[in-house]
Amino acid sequence: MYAEICCQFTGWFKEADTRETVWVSNFFSSVFTTEPPGNPSPEPSRDIKHSMYEIDFSQQQVEAKLAKLNTSKSVGPDNIHPRVLQELKGAISLPLSLIFKTSYETGTLPKDWKSANVTAVHKKSDKTVADNYRPISLTSIVCKIMEGIISDALVTHMKTNNFFTDKQFGFLKGRSATLQLLNVLDEWTKLLDAGISIDVLYTDFQKAFDTVPHRRLLTKLTSYGFNGRLLTWIQAFLTGRKQRVVVMGHESSWEWILSGVPQGSVLGPILFLIYINDIVDNLNCNAYLFADDMKIFNGIPDDKYNSQLQSDINTVSKWTDKWHLKLNVEKCKIMTVGKAHPSHTRL
Repeated sequence: MYAEICCQFTGWFKEADTRETVWVSNFFSSVFTTEPPGNPSPEPSRDIKHSMYEIDFSQQQVEAKLAKLNTSKSVGPDNIHPRVLQELKGAISLPLSLIFKTSYETGTLPKDWKSANVTAVHKKSDKTVADNYRPISLTSIVCKIMEGIISDALVTHMKTNNFFTDKQFGFLKGRSATLQLLNVLDEWTKLLDAGISIDVLYTDFQKAFDTVPHRRLLTKLTSYGFNGRLLTWIQAFLTGRKQRVVVMGHESSWEWILSGVPQGSVLGPILFLIYINDIVDNLNCNAYLFADDMKIFNGIPDDKYNSQLQSDINTVSKWTDKWHLKLNVEKCKIMTVGKAHPSHTRL
């Protein structure tokens, strides 16, 4: 990274490293969404056929989660290593079960559970540009065990009631990126065999996981039948969080987290899927999601179908305005597959 390059020439290793840590921390904190005052309008309740089951955090559940811990994972701010937790699973499963039950029933979490050491993971392109890094939160492993039990309950409720859109292929068991690509390839092949070209729009959300507004997320959770102590606990999990960036052993100051779901947590990805779940509900063209990545496509035999795709683009734009997830227009791309129709007007 940039600080390492500087250090090779200046010898100011510690000073440059500290400078980089502050620089990255300031950038990660600058992307948070500030919701407008007041509560968002309630969402219409879904047709809930099967009510949410009560989460009991039994000793057996906790011990099973401890046994499956990945011991190569890094520790969070509490410095409790997953290897220690796994080796002591028989002795600590009951105490942890009682702690989880108390946390759930009171709607409170220890401060250490809401703190994160953020590691900047390079995504692509220029390493001196902060925007090219993804913030991965290293959080408490103990909290992740509780998150895992709650996440299982959320997914079970969504699947039992058939709430997850069949267009979503991210973070769900049996819904891999490969399966999505096979479905898309099948649909494209049928259109191309019929001599029909395809217009495809690839969308890119701007810092999607970091900008999910908390009050709007809670509104969506309520519409899917999540309420009571579960909703109170999730609200406590999301709010009052703080993070610091750690680069080569150097730590930034703590910054409050104002929006988003923690990348690197267990519960965060499922909450994001629920938040974005209905984005494809009112689209006329084909659409596929992999977490926050979405492609919309349509066969274009004439201009009528071209206008359908444009209408869907407008629908997505209205959805993003309402739910405060911004599209990165510069990274949204459109392409044509096959030979364009003579009257085909590009979007």
